[in-house]
Amino acid sequence: MDSPSADSPAANGSPLDSMQVDSMQVDRPTPPRGSVWLAWLVILATIGVILFPGLLKQKLEAVDPSIILLEIQARYLVGASTVSFDGKEQLKNQLAPVFGKGSLRQRLIGAVLLGELMGPGEAATSLSDLEQQVQDGRLTVDQEDDRKALGLLQQIQAGLIEKTPLSDSQSDEELATGRALLAKRLGWVGKLAYLPPGSPDRAEREQLLAHAQRTLFVMVGTFGLAAVAAAVGFLLQILWWVFAASGRLKSGIPPLSGDGAIYAETFAAWMVLFVVLNLALMYLPLPKWGLVWVLIPQIGSLGALAWPLFRGLRWSDVRQDLGLTLGEQPWSIPFIGVGAYLSALPVLGLAMVVTALLMAFMSQFAGNGEAAATPIHPIVEPILRGNWTLRLQLLFVAVFAAVPEEIMFRGALYRHLREAKTQFGYICGVAFAAILSSFVFAVIHPQGLFGIPILMSLAMVFALVREWRGSIYPVMITHALVNAGTSTLLLLIAD
Repeated sequence: MDSPSADSPAANGSPLDSMQVDSMQVDRPTPPRGSVWLAWLVILATIGVILFPGLLKQKLEAVDPSIILLEIQARYLVGASTVSFDGKEQLKNQLAPVFGKGSLRQRLIGAVLLGELMGPGEAATSLSDLEQQVQDGRLTVDQEDDRKALGLLQQIQAGLIEKTPLSDSQSDEELATGRALLAKRLGWVGKLAYLPPGSPDRAEREQLLAHAQRTLFVMVGTFGLAAVAAAVGFLLQILWWVFAASGRLKSGIPPLSGDGAIYAETFAAWMVLFVVLNLALMYLPLPKWGLVWVLIPQIGSLGALAWPLFRGLRWSDVRQDLGLTLGEQPWSIPFIGVGAYLSALPVLGLAMVVTALLMAFMSQFAGNGEAAATPIHPIVEPILRGNWTLRLQLLFVAVFAAVPEEIMFRGALYRHLREAKTQFGYICGVAFAAILSSFVFAVIHPQGLFGIPILMSLAMVFALVREWRGSIYPVMITHALVNAGTSTLLLLIAD
């Protein structure tokens, strides 16, 4: 492992568990007194604004995130049926846990998939049962379009059973309207419903099936690569903690200087700037400049870095405190970033299990057997369904987002929290800073309640790398790899 830097506690001979503020160790001006409580009031108020659903609404009609997740699962199942990875009876058994419950919309997707796997007879029976549940009041219809979709699907399946195509009973305009409705409400599955086995539009159906097969192969390949990478990451995790227990893994954080309150103010200023800039972009009548507007809040909010300078700190000290330094071995930064990314995978896997258990538990209280809501990041839908220019722009934005987020979360916020609990010793100070900064990081992201375990697990790894290296550059690389990997997976299964 790398030796500690010359200004680290280990190099000074002082034990890590007794790291204290010592202004005599560094040549820097006496810091002004910061307003920690005021800063945290601003931080908590801004978090409330971010979480308030009625204020930060999108101008465009929001896409139901559940339909995107269900569509991916549906493509996987149809793709598996075309290459015979599993028997169709086994695939049918996988439908009920996902598509046999929830809203009418969710169950309609299941009925289409049932027809694809087992034939129109079983699909017609399922649709008839859904209609009866709606009439009895056992199943609530959220939108009238879902009731219309139920009727359309019944006509399609009846036509397949009787071998009479819809074109015999509907005009071209009615067919186009029906297809548009199903595509809108059921996504990819709605398109498939109008192109059943034996459809005369063979080329269009083959295109949909090829999309399903690509989703299958990407998911299977990703799972295989992730399993291998997670195994490597697990070994790195073991090595990490062995080195830490043996004392060979030393903190890279320089002696704390007493400026933590100013960095709390800096983080509060960044949050306010970020929210204000986003609100301005949402509500001002601005021209459509695409990527430019998306980057403005990310870049503009970094103006908060002027705050510690305004409060009397020198830029050289700010850079040191925030980890904006390469350290003694800058060549090792990319390797550390990749290693941290791999070591995060087993932690991420555990967090996904926790999330699944949490969702299963919450679904028991959702009513009507509905699954708990699973919000997703807003860029997922445009990456999956947008044009390639937009997709590549969003890929760049996702990777670039690691820069301002790491400067503020593992730079300013972590720096403030690391100093806040030094009186309780080194281990407690690191644990407190890592946990609280990771929680704030997870909460303000748009994935909602069920995203917290996954995002916190990643952020905890980021915080530990920040603590070990002192520099935030390896953490930026790790964060960028996470975002790039997720975005690339979406691009591979995009339309």
